Amino acid sequence: MATPQKIKVLHLVTRMNVGGVAVLLDNLMSNIDKDEFEVLLATGLCESPEGEYLENRNIGYQLERIPTFHKSLSFGDDLKSVISIIKLLKEFKPDIVHTHTSKAGTFWAPSFPSNCAKCEASSHFSWPSSRGIFQSAETWNR
Repeated sequence: MATPQKIKVLHLVTRMNVGGVAVLLDNLMSNIDKDEFEVLLATGLCESPEGEYLENRNIGYQLERIPTFHKSLSFGDDLKSVISIIKLLKEFKPDIVHTHTSKAGTFWAPSFPSNCAKCEASSHFSWPSSRGIFQSAETWNR
């Protein structure tokens, strides 16, 4: 009998600063059924004076740091981050992409059609949707 293929989930968040999203993601990813799911957290770095939630933590899941991915706007770093995210999508080939900040969702969106043909995506942030209103969570299905 063939071993069922794991569902690959990419969580994308700008930074893991001390607070709600970081605690939620760490808890979710630490306790997910690893026989059914392969999870990867892709995140940038915190800026001063934010505290880094993952610092000195022994995590039990895959972590990909994107050093140019951070809260503040920087054309050069932001462009490098988009390129890093596109490369990550091509390498990891997720079934599900879950973004947790507006910057993560915005940077992921341009690469969606070409790099995630069978992907489901879910974003937790507010941004203008194609219907012209603000959505708190928007889902794309392929």
